[in-house]
Amino acid sequence: MEDSYIGCAENKQDIQSAIKLIKKVFYEGTDPNKFIFPKENLVEKNVVIVKVNKQVIATCLINNRIFYLKNIKTDCSFLSFICVNELFRDKGFSKELMDFSIQLCIDRGKKACFVIARKSVDYYYNKFSFYGFSNYPRIIIKNGNIPLIKKLNFVPLDVSSINEIKETYHAVYNKLFGSFYRNYENWNFILKKARKINVEVCIIRDIDDENLGYICFDKGNVYEIALNSQKDYPEVLKNLMDKQKLDLITFHGSTNHPLASKIEYFDHTVSYRKCWYGGHMIRINDEETFSSKLSKQKLEKKFNKKNDYHEGLNQNYLLKDTLSFEADIFSDYIINIPLMDQI
Repeated sequence: MEDSYIGCAENKQDIQSAIKLIKKVFYEGTDPNKFIFPKENLVEKNVVIVKVNKQVIATCLINNRIFYLKNIKTDCSFLSFICVNELFRDKGFSKELMDFSIQLCIDRGKKACFVIARKSVDYYYNKFSFYGFSNYPRIIIKNGNIPLIKKLNFVPLDVSSINEIKETYHAVYNKLFGSFYRNYENWNFILKKARKINVEVCIIRDIDDENLGYICFDKGNVYEIALNSQKDYPEVLKNLMDKQKLDLITFHGSTNHPLASKIEYFDHTVSYRKCWYGGHMIRINDEETFSSKLSKQKLEKKFNKKNDYHEGLNQNYLLKDTLSFEADIFSDYIINIPLMDQI
């Protein structure tokens, strides 16, 4: 008879076994050193495991974050690196793992859970009331003949200068639904992640060494940008494209970002690719929190009767039509999870 256990890791050895399994499932054939997870969350209470005969055969890492819900800080969790040893698949362990992890987050007061789903398992998470809200917004900006007025410097951000840009980030991103609050530990992890995925995180300074804000970019892509003054966005873009000798650059953000209102002199194209079924996915654990913050009237219009509305909020629907309905509601609000917050 098999001796089985599902719950939080009981000791450091369980954590190491979970990490070993993650590396085998996600990084086999590549570089296992690409695995990265916030150290402060890599503790027993945030590592869910399934053990059979004392062997860790499934795991889920919980990354606790604070989500900006209409400018209000809301506790939530990412469920990350969800996997089952290939020898134990199709035996119901993944369902046990998901059910336990979700309930653990609910018991801890997390108002929502997020997953970043691989395409091959998009529909699997629908079974647990996760649905996609991805818009994948992009603004393609051409360099053109805009004159360069002032030369700027892009100085690599390090841990000693995090405090210089923390408030700039909050001032911009707390208004963008889909963003997360960041403390010092979050920023420290982002710098480590940036090095792993070859993204540059820089403070932008003028010739007088004044801090204008920060930017996350690689060749041809801007993933995040937050400036202290909106008038500086065109100058920063022009400097970046000239620095990289680019004819165009893609900003992975939407038209509600302040940058979008300052590119009228650039030739630019805006696009959205909506995806209700996967990619960035959310599970609402506390419907009242979300329905009170968003427009309740907007939700009710999706139903014929208010009773249907309340019934709809309190059931875990698995049908595609319902998932499309929910995704339609939240796609009007949630744009995307910034790349540097994704795990």
